[in-house]
Amino acid sequence: MTEHSSETTTKPAEKNPCQTGKWVTVAVWALRLLIGGVFIFSGWAKMVDPWGGIYKTTEYINAMGISGLTRPTLLMAACILATAEFGIGIAVATGCFRRAALWIAATIMAFMTCLTLWIWMSDPVPDCGCFGEALTLSNQATFVKNIAIDLLLGILICLNSRVKPGIASHLQWIAVTVTLVYAVVIQLCGYHFQPLVDFRPYKIGSQLFADSLTADDTQYIYVRDGQEKSFSADNLPTDPQWQYVGISNDGKTAQYLEVFGPENLADSIADNIDDPSSYLADLSESKGGLLLLVVPEPEAHGISRSQMANALYRYQKDNDGEMAAVVATTDAATWAHTVNANYPVFYTDDTDVKQLARGNAALVLVHNNRVTHKIVIDAVSPTIVDDIAAGQTSLETALSAPGTGFVRNITIVFVILLLAMMIPNMITSKNTVTPASEREPEPVPNPITKSKKS
Repeated sequence: MTEHSSETTTKPAEKNPCQTGKWVTVAVWALRLLIGGVFIFSGWAKMVDPWGGIYKTTEYINAMGISGLTRPTLLMAACILATAEFGIGIAVATGCFRRAALWIAATIMAFMTCLTLWIWMSDPVPDCGCFGEALTLSNQATFVKNIAIDLLLGILICLNSRVKPGIASHLQWIAVTVTLVYAVVIQLCGYHFQPLVDFRPYKIGSQLFADSLTADDTQYIYVRDGQEKSFSADNLPTDPQWQYVGISNDGKTAQYLEVFGPENLADSIADNIDDPSSYLADLSESKGGLLLLVVPEPEAHGISRSQMANALYRYQKDNDGEMAAVVATTDAATWAHTVNANYPVFYTDDTDVKQLARGNAALVLVHNNRVTHKIVIDAVSPTIVDDIAAGQTSLETALSAPGTGFVRNITIVFVILLLAMMIPNMITSKNTVTPASEREPEPVPNPITKSKKS
């Protein structure tokens, strides 16, 4: 027996390039970022606007015939959903908790797919609110989107365990904690002030009231199931599924606030106001601007802040400014009497008021028909007028709320912390985990050769 035949040699198994290799890493990370990105965007769009989540949740429970849920319950439900979507998105995108994160995501998607199928078939709400106010999809498009995510999620579940996580296992709970802190801070600011990023029509800097238009060249734009249609003033739709978008004049579409009233002024004064919206636009040209008390929920805003509102009205009049209220009720006269309003009270559509400002009530400052400041009224000190008189603050400062700059800064810090946990792990570890069935077998020593050497 020759030396060559006395030793056993094992030829390494040939790798199938279609089974392992870089394509696995590329495919898995592409799916992680795509699916995780959808969850992150969906959760983040809801997080910056908790009030919008409350309104959308209310739409759903009303459509389902559920009643008796309190405001704190609705707020908790909206915040939990937003945080869960954002947190799962971060976990999927970074590869944290590879099995648990994907199965939780799959459970959420299974529920959402069934829900959007019902919405598509029954049409109980105009849109699902999947991406808050940031992006509106038709009910059919939302269902198709969810089916696509389900398919991609199934592929990722099969491949995800073959690629190592972006964050080391011992740091993943730190990533979860950082994500929760970020989510809580964003939602607290959005609830107590205003949405930190405003995707609504009446954002700061936008024109609030329409310029003078004639009936002949004005068309009102409405949307239903993703389809826009223009109507004349004499032919406005009565179907509640049509949602008002804006005014089209000479082919240009923009959404402006249209108000009615006033409801609490003497007839001799009210009769001289032919166009309430233009009247308020003219008041905003005053030196001190126009301060609007915006009340989306008149039943929740009673007399608790009525004295402060009247004090602000007197301050505005003493400083070459104006003030008025815009409430979401046709019974504005009763509300004005209840709160003892000294300022003129107008009313408008419930949706428009909620688009203008969030909260039970809010203060909006308008200069030259442009929105300059807005804030939830509970975030303003009840002694604001005395504080201004004492030189401790100004009206503009008191009405200032955290905005996009704050979001940008806190988001940069959040992303830096995540990258600080990901980059060292990505550099120092081999990314692909080869399944046991595809690993190269180790050579088995020949016992005869081993005995001869001994």
